[in-house]
Amino acid sequence: MRQACQFYGRFESQRSLPKVAKNVARILSAEFDVRIWSTESPWAFPDRSPITDDVFRVGHTAARRHRMYADLPGNVHIDLQQHKDVVATSFVYPDAVLAGWMRPHLRRYPGFVCEALDILNQWQIEANKNTAIWVPSQYCKDSFQSTKVIVPIHVIPHGVEKEFRPLVNGATGKLSQFTFLLLNTVGQFHYRKGILDGIKAFRAAFPMEKTDVQLLLRSPMFPDLKRAIECIGDRRVIVQEPKGLSVPAHAMNWLYNAVHVLFVPSRGEGFGLPALEAKAAGIPVVGSFWHGSKDHYRPDLDIAIQPSKALCRIPISEEEMGYSYDLDFDSMVFGLRKAYDEYETRSATSLHEAEGIRVKYAWGNVLQPLVRLIKTG
Repeated sequence: MRQACQFYGRFESQRSLPKVAKNVARILSAEFDVRIWSTESPWAFPDRSPITDDVFRVGHTAARRHRMYADLPGNVHIDLQQHKDVVATSFVYPDAVLAGWMRPHLRRYPGFVCEALDILNQWQIEANKNTAIWVPSQYCKDSFQSTKVIVPIHVIPHGVEKEFRPLVNGATGKLSQFTFLLLNTVGQFHYRKGILDGIKAFRAAFPMEKTDVQLLLRSPMFPDLKRAIECIGDRRVIVQEPKGLSVPAHAMNWLYNAVHVLFVPSRGEGFGLPALEAKAAGIPVVGSFWHGSKDHYRPDLDIAIQPSKALCRIPISEEEMGYSYDLDFDSMVFGLRKAYDEYETRSATSLHEAEGIRVKYAWGNVLQPLVRLIKTG
């Protein structure tokens, strides 16, 4: 009989968390009897008891259940019971713990993420209640330790799915104009992501008469963004509004391969998964790498935006702010021009190195330390 492992996670939201949660659950299922507890569900909170199958059926229509769990293998199953005698892990923001859904277990190894240099005091209190925690980057570890988290902290990076790879012949399917891709992967118009800063830097790097280059912004059309785009009046800035933020890996890989460079002007990332996915697809990256993305920074593949000397406030929960470094505008402009001027060389290098990145960061490889932690403590 295999060892049981309770997994807490978000499987339906407008962030990258569901992608990470599903891949963690999938890899753990090869070693453990994985039991899912979804933090979005009505039965995931202590004031919604008793927990019964009827409550589960009410909280999840068949269509929603299929959408949430379709990517998980058959031996990962929903479990509404409390298991004090099994090991538990998760991947969530620490504020989810404050809802009270993570119950007592034999050992608890929750996975947490943060994007700022500091974390909330209540996060520190909750983190210290566990056997140990794991985070996706050294940046996250430093943030937790600076706020007096004293339990062991393990750095276990995110991975990339096998669908991320260069398409046949590399250049096949490239857009006719030289295209920088700017992604908004959160469900709001987020200051942290540097969307407006990126648009301004693009327009400064390439004057209006430079018509062979464009910026493709993939983001929901939020009202503030719509007003900003209308005021700019630059037809080279194109907004592609996705139907949903949870995009299948094969579709995102096609998008990476269709553009020339990924542009990531972010003020803070816990890991920076899109930049890693782009490199696995053989695409050069211009981005900020002083936060969680630093762990997978490659100077031969990436052009690093430098931070300014000034600190800024960025959201770290729905109501709270933390600190990070602001973006250096001139560095963004320089990086965009450099990526355009050196594209042929950098593209060839990126294509050559893509396979090594795919192997190194395959989910099954990067999560082996978590598997060992759950097995042996």
